[in-house]
Amino acid sequence: MDAVGNIAVGYSTSSSSIHPSVAYTGRLAADPLGTLQAESVIFSGAGSQNGGVSRWGDYSGLTIDPIDDCTFWYTNEYLQTTGNFNWSTRIASFKFPNCSHSSVAVSGAITLNLSIQLVTGVPSGATVECELTLATSDGLGPIKEDVVAIATVSGATATCVTRIPYLWTLSTPTTDRISALYTAAIVPSGATIKSRNVRHRTHTLPEIVGVPVSGTQTTLSDTTKL
Repeated sequence: MDAVGNIAVGYSTSSSSIHPSVAYTGRLAADPLGTLQAESVIFSGAGSQNGGVSRWGDYSGLTIDPIDDCTFWYTNEYLQTTGNFNWSTRIASFKFPNCSHSSVAVSGAITLNLSIQLVTGVPSGATVECELTLATSDGLGPIKEDVVAIATVSGATATCVTRIPYLWTLSTPTTDRISALYTAAIVPSGATIKSRNVRHRTHTLPEIVGVPVSGTQTTLSDTTKL
């Protein structure tokens, strides 16, 4: 299925008068249910398989282009001459004329204000740190960014502020979901927040839903315990 809801089907064709060939069809999102459009032949084979071989087309594949979300890529087998186990592979691309996709650059920043209640004391030389991770999946592929900040400790409370500025190229039209996850940790001297056996707590924040608009400054707040 492409970005606007069109679907495609790729397959082999053959008969007593047609060598195995590569073809496809499909339907637009607005077409009547239960119907497919006229068949399009990608490549006409010039031979047929003989010799009692019972396999055919098991490495065929149809997928949508992850960049434009409109172009279908299809591969299947055919024979250049009649024979036994002498197949060739054809790779083709096609798209429906009503599917269009563009991209837009968006910039902004997401800030996390995290208040950490320290249930136990912080060992000498250790720091309280927090890591913010942002991720979004778009027609142009997954995007992930993270940043680590050191908290300010006052008594039994640590305050940690992390900020991620972003400049992302996103495909349009789209509705993006940005997930935000943070990790708070007490990090001993010589270790990092990602070290094993570091006391930490990870929490996923509610998703930020919608297409980001340039200049947006989003602030998230949460509290946790360590």
